[in-house]
Amino acid sequence: RENASGPLLDSIEKFGAEAVEPLVGALANYEGTVRKNAAILLGRIGDTRAAEALGMALYDMHDEVGRAAAESLAGFGAAALEVLAEALKHPEAGIRMHALFALSRIKDARVLPLLAEALKDHDRLVQKQAIQSFADLGDPRALAALKPIADDRSDRELSMLAREAMKALQPK
Repeated sequence: RENASGPLLDSIEKFGAEAVEPLVGALANYEGTVRKNAAILLGRIGDTRAAEALGMALYDMHDEVGRAAAESLAGFGAAALEVLAEALKHPEAGIRMHALFALSRIKDARVLPLLAEALKDHDRLVQKQAIQSFADLGDPRALAALKPIADDRSDRELSMLAREAMKALQPK
């Protein structure tokens, strides 16, 4: 089934804005693959009317659906900030990590404090994703948030990751 999905997705995508409503409905389908493909298509179509529904898909019990929703939301830019900021408060670390991934692709100054707050997360994997998200964002203003972690040698791995991210953010 997965092999046939490429041409099928391409065909559905051609409907553009007309496909948004049925695809939003497909996000509630019992089949995880259908929900994942709906999330992917909504991102490819790029209609921000789907932002709220994709925000709900971040919380899907299937990780692939949440990841696809995050990738699609990243393409919506600032229109997805509120939904992603809310996801950072979720108790599930995987959901917070998906939100951080999406935020790292949104070039907006309001992303920086969200990533900085995630550096204080109680889950180590979320902290690592926040550091990586700063590096991926590529904004040198992140240096100030990363410096305390880079200087704190009590956690060598996080310190090293923060130093590497800071190196990547240095103006060339």
